[in-house]
Amino acid sequence: MGVAWVFEIEQGSNQPSAKEVKSSFFTFFFSFFAFQIERTLEAGGAETVGTYLVDCIPYTPREKMTSNVNYIMHHSNFPQSTFSIAPGDKTNFKEMARAICDKGFDLIIKNMSSGFEPDNAAKFAISGTEYRFNDFSVRVGSALQVSTFKGVVVEVEYEPLFVTTQALMMLNDFMKHFFSKHVS
Repeated sequence: MGVAWVFEIEQGSNQPSAKEVKSSFFTFFFSFFAFQIERTLEAGGAETVGTYLVDCIPYTPREKMTSNVNYIMHHSNFPQSTFSIAPGDKTNFKEMARAICDKGFDLIIKNMSSGFEPDNAAKFAISGTEYRFNDFSVRVGSALQVSTFKGVVVEVEYEPLFVTTQALMMLNDFMKHFFSKHVS
């Protein structure tokens, strides 16, 4: 498990209306956008290595609780791990509670039903194709909530390093080459 940079492909300044969002054109547009990203990666020398799946279940605090929503995620590339994110202040990501736990964490949080309950309506999944480019794994996937298409998510992982500060320069260079719009 290396250092990953995950971002959502935005639709730009042309925000679709509610009617367009429900239409198949919107789904086609983003599917085509994912297809373009995949072709760009392949043209740059990336090889297809398989598929991946991420599922996420938000656990919301029950009434009278002051806790944050806790997002529990599973990634098919890391089957023995559970990822937990509890965003507090959405503007300060450095102080966001994050944890990587073993698979048994799911059992623990289910036993905490007096404080948290799963929000199945907000559950989502991301599935797509994984590419390999030297020491980088790039995953391009479609996000679905229930059966509604929500957008395209790209995950770029630099595998040799585990410390973010050490991998940041390599990730920055890779992102500038393939996804320059998403690098500040």
